[in-house]
Amino acid sequence: MIDQIRVGGDPGRQLSPAEFSLEQRAAWVLASDGAGAVATADLVEASAAPPVDGKQWFVAFTSPKREPSVAKAARQRAFASYVPTQLVSRTVSRRRVTVGSPLLPRYVFVGLEEGQGFYGLRGTPGLEGLVRMAGSIVRVQPEVLHGLHARQLAGEFEFTDDALAADEMERLQEEHRAFEPGESVMLMVGPFKGFGAIVERHLPDLRLSVLVTVFGRSFPVPMKLTEVARQNG
Repeated sequence: MIDQIRVGGDPGRQLSPAEFSLEQRAAWVLASDGAGAVATADLVEASAAPPVDGKQWFVAFTSPKREPSVAKAARQRAFASYVPTQLVSRTVSRRRVTVGSPLLPRYVFVGLEEGQGFYGLRGTPGLEGLVRMAGSIVRVQPEVLHGLHARQLAGEFEFTDDALAADEMERLQEEHRAFEPGESVMLMVGPFKGFGAIVERHLPDLRLSVLVTVFGRSFPVPMKLTEVARQNG
């Protein structure tokens, strides 16, 4: 049941941008992956930039997969609404496709004008209530919505196969560059497993040339990043 509370009263606890951490977003991705994507025109409309300023924002809790329809119904009832959206890869008819999915499964941001009450949200299909903490309805600061939408536009919520592969490649390239000539490493695989070695130079394809000393003689061996480890100390 949605309380009939007017904006301008006790705002309750306020969320800050810091409360949306990388770990939380990762959990949201997993939750959304389990729930399935909601690839509809309503979701595209719901993820558009809302008129954030001049309103007070709250968080509505919806039935599963009803975020776009609840956001649309709220707009039709003169409320502002916003559903942050991510892009993910799904297998459809044995093909990998890119679809949109709510970043925060079952949550919709709802904006009210000064003096506007929650009564107009009563009876909204799929809307289960407003999020509360310690008995107070949670109010969201506008900069949180600004930040979420900016990150959405910047592609930070793209978790497609291609985007994840690009992120992994960037991580490996950074790791590759971090090895410095003269650095001591341990070989983890192959006939020289357990041997110490010295990084000689960087090679293409994320490999390293390392100098292995056997019987007093050093010679270069090409190794993959996954085949070496830094020596402690």
